[in-house]
Amino acid sequence: MWLNSQNARGEVVIMNLEFEIKKSLQKNVSLPALIDLIYQYKQIGGTQQESYTTLEKIRDNDIEESTEDRILEVMDFVSGFCSLDKRIWNEVLIDR
Repeated sequence: MWLNSQNARGEVVIMNLEFEIKKSLQKNVSLPALIDLIYQYKQIGGTQQESYTTLEKIRDNDIEESTEDRILEVMDFVSGFCSLDKRIWNEVLIDR
């Protein structure tokens, strides 16, 4: 899903979350870096449901177990199935 928005300087920001997550997984980036991508997506208007659905889509592909584990961890932060201070959104996503 492509999302575009304007930042504080009026510049257009375009982000394809699925592409960015897949690229980051291929580079084996850290869990905090993956979570930062979700925060960036949220800042430009991405929703909790869109983020969760994108992660599910990536997970549904044939991926290595270690990659799936990392995606599941990020999904926990997105859905709110974690401690309050780790949640990306304040709400708990029930429609998972």
